[in-house]
Amino acid sequence: MNLAVDNCIALPGVRASNGTARGREGFIKEIKMYDMKNLTKIKKLDKLAPEAFKGFVAFDEAAFKGGVIPLKYKELMAVAVALTTQRPYCIEIHAAKARKAGLAEQELAETTFIAAARSRTARTRWSSEPDF
Repeated sequence: MNLAVDNCIALPGVRASNGTARGREGFIKEIKMYDMKNLTKIKKLDKLAPEAFKGFVAFDEAAFKGGVIPLKYKELMAVAVALTTQRPYCIEIHAAKARKAGLAEQELAETTFIAAARSRTARTRWSSEPDF
């Protein structure tokens, strides 16, 4: 049985409260998990903590400037970290910057699998540490 219908999801046993839009057949409409427009809210951090924000921006810029590692590989590392930490905004931003720096789609695809394999391995490894 396919629970998805026209961008709606079924939540078995959950009834919509006031203000929740329902799709056909009583399905609750899908909610977009993130929107790149939300990044405009970062400007608020600059206003609330300007010195800390300036320091963060300077550190971020320094990490990606020049050096021995080419920019496209720095961006590729950022994509891998974003994938393992499950940060959709960072994935989208750094993948676009990596492409702009000359990274091929195949490199991004391989990075996706490397990040997934390392993330899974780390969880498996550390989950075996506790002495139950």
